[in-house]
Amino acid sequence: MPAPSFTTGQVLTAAEMNQLAEMDVFGTAVAGSVNPCVAGTLYIITNGPSSFTFTLPAPTAGIAIGFKKADSGAGLNTITAGSGVILGPGTGSAGSASIPCSALGAYVVLQGDGTNWHIVAGQQDSGWVPLTYSNSWVSSGGPASGATAAGYRLIGNEVRLGGAIKSGTNAATAFTLPAGARPPTNVNVLVMSLSTGGLADYLGSISITAAGAAEAQFTAAGFLQLNIDGVDFTVD
Repeated sequence: MPAPSFTTGQVLTAAEMNQLAEMDVFGTAVAGSVNPCVAGTLYIITNGPSSFTFTLPAPTAGIAIGFKKADSGAGLNTITAGSGVILGPGTGSAGSASIPCSALGAYVVLQGDGTNWHIVAGQQDSGWVPLTYSNSWVSSGGPASGATAAGYRLIGNEVRLGGAIKSGTNAATAFTLPAGARPPTNVNVLVMSLSTGGLADYLGSISITAAGAAEAQFTAAGFLQLNIDGVDFTVD
């Protein structure tokens, strides 16, 4: 892809911001929170273990701002609307006050319309977030993609679960997903239940309510863990 040329003081369009995000060689490198962000800037973010917040300016019609996470550090990035809301896949019809951009390589470009911000390229991506457990449930291993603990990941308007969970009370809430990562209606999914012999020879289930409560059920004989890799649903 050829390098684009710009003039001094030029405010970039959403298409230009998208082009820069894909090239990964232009942009402003940052390793800290920014408030407010500057119109026409692509922020290339290096977190390490630290979490940052990026506060958008007023959503003047036509201005665009981009963000891309450049490292695999565990730190989280939150993009917050200083005024108005952020609209796009996964934010619902009313929009959201903030979106994540936390996985290695994740990027998002937002454009103002005079009132709100719109996602015009890329998508929100939380990266793998550890689950919040109840009723003695704990992680038994991370998802196939490499995270170290069972968790969820919000990508655009899709939530994925990954890893395995164990040791909890049967037919009880095992974990609760936060607002923004919940299904609009109840979701029931069959999963594999491993026995102490190490064989996936039983079926279990995960039932997630619109309030985010996830009930785990398994066949009691020789229960070892429930594998939740492959459970996914949309949030809107």
